[in-house]
Amino acid sequence: EIKKDLKFMMKDEKMDDIVLKSKKPVTYEEEILIEGEKMIYFISKLPMFDEDGEVIGVVGSARDITFQKEAEKKLIDAKLKAEENDRQKSDFLSNMSHEIRTPMNSILGFISLLDDDTLTEAEKKNFLAIARRSGELLLNTINDIIDISKIESGKMKVNFAEFEVNDLIDYLNLFFSQEAEIKNLQFLSPTIIDYSKSLILTDKEKIYSIF
Repeated sequence: EIKKDLKFMMKDEKMDDIVLKSKKPVTYEEEILIEGEKMIYFISKLPMFDEDGEVIGVVGSARDITFQKEAEKKLIDAKLKAEENDRQKSDFLSNMSHEIRTPMNSILGFISLLDDDTLTEAEKKNFLAIARRSGELLLNTINDIIDISKIESGKMKVNFAEFEVNDLIDYLNLFFSQEAEIKNLQFLSPTIIDYSKSLILTDKEKIYSIF
């Protein structure tokens, strides 16, 4: 059956005509189905000459290169995957850099505000609470970097817990309004929803990172 398929493939009249007219060898690749399996062959066609140098026919040979082609494809796929992994690592490190700077700026910013003698004790406690919360976020980010292998393997865990969205919005509002004020920018926060609808079940740290 294989010989029949190859014999049929070897009778490629178009390629034979090219060899006859050009009087030069021709090589090409061709796919055929053998018992439902795709095979790839490297075909060589050579002109046959008589004693006077005239072309009297074409002789051909076929070599199975299926395994070679599959190996080449695997190498290409591996190269593309490696490049994609490098890109994802670069994106991850870039995001982590942002995740580190944000809480660090918060810690430094609110600690510096504590030098203001006009602050009330309640305001100082609030600023310290925000700085402490930012420190916790910074620690979580560092833990994420340490666990980068889990992220790459898709084994990063999601820690579900109930928490108030309003509390998160309040914190973000205070945190970013301070940064905006330092940069002379106007900051608009989302409207706080009704507390009866603000309790959700999700990973609080990841929601914070998204916001």
